[in-house]
Amino acid sequence: MISSSPGTSLPIQILNDDSLLNIFYFCRPSTFDESEYGTIWWGNWIRERWWYKLVQVCRRWRHLILGWASHLGLCLVCTRATPVADMLAHSPPLPLVIDHDYEKDELAAKDEEGIILALQHHDRVCRINLKMHAPSLQKLITALDREFPISQCLNTCISPLHPSTTETSS
Repeated sequence: MISSSPGTSLPIQILNDDSLLNIFYFCRPSTFDESEYGTIWWGNWIRERWWYKLVQVCRRWRHLILGWASHLGLCLVCTRATPVADMLAHSPPLPLVIDHDYEKDELAAKDEEGIILALQHHDRVCRINLKMHAPSLQKLITALDREFPISQCLNTCISPLHPSTTETSS
């Protein structure tokens, strides 16, 4: 047992790997939130990146976190302006979250390529959230024609091209 005199602090380096792993596990954000309707999926998947900065702290933390990736529920997030090809080439083979919200504008060609590239790794895709106009979504539907064995959630939302297209005329 480690003791220190009152008023002194102990450096985190003295914590063993099991203790650090427990700290990381209990500090990770919840992916699910409770509502009056039961458990719902949290739509803001930015929480999935909680570990990105921690693996940059030091080599020990990087090896510990990536070594226990499944236990910690680590994922790579593919979203707007994510360089998906680089991420897939230089990151460990973690599960993928695809999150693209283009309700207000058109899907950029580079982002479309990224989505299609990520969907080609169908055995790693665990969650998909696509909110976009019908023409953009139609291009991606063909990439969804296979089985996604670890998929936990598929959320698609088709938006009109312009708000005026939803109005009815008398």
